[in-house]
Amino acid sequence: MIDFLFFKSPSLLIRKDNSFAQKAKELLFNLFYMYLLLFVATIVLKLVDYYVQNQFNFSFYETIFNKQKMKLSNSSIFRILFIVPLLEELIFRLPLSLKKMHMPFISLLFVIFLIHKPSDVYNFRLLIKLILIILLLGSLIYKFFDQQILVIISTKFYPYYFYTFCISFGLMHLLNFYRSVPVSLIVIAPLFVVPQIITGYFISYIRLRNGFFWGLVFHCICNMLAVYLFDS
Repeated sequence: MIDFLFFKSPSLLIRKDNSFAQKAKELLFNLFYMYLLLFVATIVLKLVDYYVQNQFNFSFYETIFNKQKMKLSNSSIFRILFIVPLLEELIFRLPLSLKKMHMPFISLLFVIFLIHKPSDVYNFRLLIKLILIILLLGSLIYKFFDQQILVIISTKFYPYYFYTFCISFGLMHLLNFYRSVPVSLIVIAPLFVVPQIITGYFISYIRLRNGFFWGLVFHCICNMLAVYLFDS
């Protein structure tokens, strides 16, 4: 994994051996490494939460846990395990390949993701309208998008590009609980999405190494284990 911290181009990470067994093995190993790192991060964050609770009578972990329990009770398992991971992979991991054809679709999907309501996913008419808008505006963006921009990013700035998506993926999870955080503690709140940043890093690594499908599988497994922990 250390080579991933210093890579300069996404092409350096693409696996040459495309066998299913090797990809599955790498996925399992990375799951192990990820949860080992998450275990260490959790210990540190528990200590921070203990201090905050003693000083300010507020627990980040208790708040996050209650919010997640409520979210689970208000959402279908299918949506949590498959729909949400697919949307998040399309937004945060598909662009990592830096293909011109992906960029307009991703940019529009990201805007929709920010403004949509959960019930919109099941609104068939609205969904059709959104697809038409994506196709129309996406084709226009594609026509005028400069491919040279992607070449510059992939050759000179790719690590920054990559880690921007990892951090953004983590910070997005602040939306799950930040409204319940006292104003005086908002500055500390980003610490408690470090686990999601770590998770995003490993999903992104698998996505680049083995392809989009394997990143999605990795994400679905993470959500499945999270549902088990919060529902147990």
